[in-house]
Amino acid sequence: MSKLPFLQFYPADYLIDTRVLTLTARGAWVDILCILHGSSTRGTTKFPARGWARIMGVPEADFLSALREIEDMKVGDVIRDSNGDVTLTCRRMMNESITRTQTRLRVQNHREKERNAGCNASSNADVTRNKSEVISQKSEAKNNTAPVPVAGGDEAPAADCPFPREVAKKPDAKFRAESSEIPSTLATPEFVEAWADWCAYKRERGQTLRSRTAKAQLAEMNCWGESVAVAAIRKSIVNGWTGVFQPDANSTRAKPVEKLEARFDIF
Repeated sequence: MSKLPFLQFYPADYLIDTRVLTLTARGAWVDILCILHGSSTRGTTKFPARGWARIMGVPEADFLSALREIEDMKVGDVIRDSNGDVTLTCRRMMNESITRTQTRLRVQNHREKERNAGCNASSNADVTRNKSEVISQKSEAKNNTAPVPVAGGDEAPAADCPFPREVAKKPDAKFRAESSEIPSTLATPEFVEAWADWCAYKRERGQTLRSRTAKAQLAEMNCWGESVAVAAIRKSIVNGWTGVFQPDANSTRAKPVEKLEARFDIF
């Protein structure tokens, strides 16, 4: 766990969730975050109440008072066992840890498949030849099929027509908006994190971003600047909006520039 010697700080989360605590409880929560970050199970850990108090260097009564406030305001998840043990969990930290682990395993499995494919390449020489012959036979059979009539009374193109009939391309089912090319002016850790959160938020709502929509949104936010784009994304997620809105400096309310999804979902 030593590969992450730092904690990511999210000002929007702090202002919405943590700042409602008293000053004492806020300080206790910062200590708890540091303990959870260094835990072998990052994001969650369990100690007796007196153990938590000893680690934080405060009397047990002070720890229990801060813990009660954290639990009441739902800043963190608190589980009390009958034997006096207390399990504390930071939801965001644990979810990020799970995501990093899944990504690492996915990359590891992909590399193992590539290595195995390279080792088995020489033994599949004959099989590859036979497969090519089958593909060739299928291509010949496909070329010999009669042309399908065109709807609307139009005539089908002649067999020797140099211009093949246009075929609508299906959208790439493997496309992920997180892999979109981010403009250089927005390529900061803060914006990359906010953009990943926005893509995950859209998937949870069943509104997966398409390639053209993601590209258009990034281009629009590039005109706003990195800090404004990050703030706009965070505000849209917090308020449950379906689009990203540019903040208006002359008004206390956010002004929608345009819903990019509505413009490009038709493609």
